[in-house]
Amino acid sequence: MTGRVLGFFLLLSLGYGPVVWAVECFGVAQTKTMVTTSYETVTVADTAIGITAANVGALMMVTVETAPLRFRTDGTDPTATEGHLVGSGASFTVCGGGNILAFRAIRTTGTSAVLKVTQYKAQ
Repeated sequence: MTGRVLGFFLLLSLGYGPVVWAVECFGVAQTKTMVTTSYETVTVADTAIGITAANVGALMMVTVETAPLRFRTDGTDPTATEGHLVGSGASFTVCGGGNILAFRAIRTTGTSAVLKVTQYKAQ
């Protein structure tokens, strides 16, 4: 499975209704009205883990809390030294249902990372 994850996004809230995303996925800028399909908190320890939400969307926003981690979206488990490095306090997006399903993360230090994950689909 191939895929690229880009961390550039702009979230424009429209009150309590749908969300409009201006996001760049695979080098193509898109603006879409999105609705939330799921939200979850994931603790990332020293064994690679993916998301557990049953309702996979087309776009996933991830915020990293407490500790840095590494992730991959190609179906291979990351290690503490291999994968995309993301620091605590950073946010990034994962585009495409296949990439979301293949998403795996692992902590890089002795402290587990906590992910806040929201998935969206086009309305």
